[in-house]
Amino acid sequence: MERLVLKYRNGEECPVPVGADLVVKVDRISRKGELVSVEIPEGVLELGANLFDGCSSLTSISLPSSLKVIGDAAFKGCRSLKEISIPASVKYIYQNTFEGCSSLPVYENVRYAGKWAVGVTDKNKYRYSLREDTVGLVNTFCQCAYLTDITLPSGLQYICDASFKDCTNLTEIQIPDTVSCIGNMAFENCSYLNNVTIPQSVSLIGSSAFENCSNLSKIELPISVTSVGSSAFCKCKELKSVVFPHSIDEIKSWTFYHCYSLVDFTIPCSVKKIGSSSFSCCKAIKKIIMPDSVAEIGRAAFEGCISISKIIIPNSITEICDYTFSKCKSLDEVTIPMSVKKIGSHAFKECESIKEINIPDSVTSIDYFAFDNCSSLTTVKLSSSLQKMSRFAFSDCPNLTSLTLNPKAPIRLLSEDYVF
Repeated sequence: MERLVLKYRNGEECPVPVGADLVVKVDRISRKGELVSVEIPEGVLELGANLFDGCSSLTSISLPSSLKVIGDAAFKGCRSLKEISIPASVKYIYQNTFEGCSSLPVYENVRYAGKWAVGVTDKNKYRYSLREDTVGLVNTFCQCAYLTDITLPSGLQYICDASFKDCTNLTEIQIPDTVSCIGNMAFENCSYLNNVTIPQSVSLIGSSAFENCSNLSKIELPISVTSVGSSAFCKCKELKSVVFPHSIDEIKSWTFYHCYSLVDFTIPCSVKKIGSSSFSCCKAIKKIIMPDSVAEIGRAAFEGCISISKIIIPNSITEICDYTFSKCKSLDEVTIPMSVKKIGSHAFKECESIKEINIPDSVTSIDYFAFDNCSSLTTVKLSSSLQKMSRFAFSDCPNLTSLTLNPKAPIRLLSEDYVF
């Protein structure tokens, strides 16, 4: 591959090799304050985070048609850069990439890097106009708290990082059916947003994309969506109904964290993993049905789901992680399958309605405080294969009157292990 060519104010040219991963990283760039021109060779796939951050004299850059991603703050502070042509191959631009690029051209108060809208000159307007040839947004209307109305051009393809973050007065938005991704934090903290339709063209929804959209009441994701990032709908306190398609194989960490009003949710049979705290504090959910496709349930996945009364854990699960069902105060029926080998610490802590628990013979370990403060628990049948039961596993269970343990179980308790 050809080398990256750096040109400096004194006329010096410096060829720099590109890494084997075809990503140009910040350690390849020296003497940033003197850099005036850059030529990036064909074959490069990504510009790394902070690559040209602080290159205040940079006036010219040539990007290859192979380029797909431009990293966070890659051109931050390039205040002398007046024009940049972003190739059509670029599919994603991360947050703050063009922050402080004050010489880039402006159209109707919107600053442009090629065909990408990357910011505004006045954040106090109620509405803005975009060029019809706009292909992407990144950081465009971030913190435009007065924005109430925006029409997105029909050919728009990418809504990337923080495009509408903190637009607290935006109530609805029509996303064109040409958009393929809704990026990280795209609509985060749009607290009055109550109506959004995700078109069939969208395949990616980034992390925190709709986090803290506290008036959003329902969301339906089309079959085209294959990935939903962590915290995507976190703290959407009025969100009552969500439809997830069978094209998604993971519900990532914190996806519905603190969605207090969420009542109706069906886990698709395509899902293999439920991430940590993904449904934590979803106080209105009453029933969770997990398909056999689920092979992993993360730490605290359902912690604080106080209305859940019944849980059937699929027979593909081998471990109930720490805090998984902690504080599920209405849970009175739980089925632990023969596939489970370990019950983590605090896994069922403060499940105040459970009266009976049957630990299958597959379980060899019960960790600290696993059933702590299960105040209604009266009957426990322990596994015949149990090897380890940590201290306080059944502490503060005042109504526990029946405990069955196979005398042949290989368990050994130390004198300092206060299990009950």
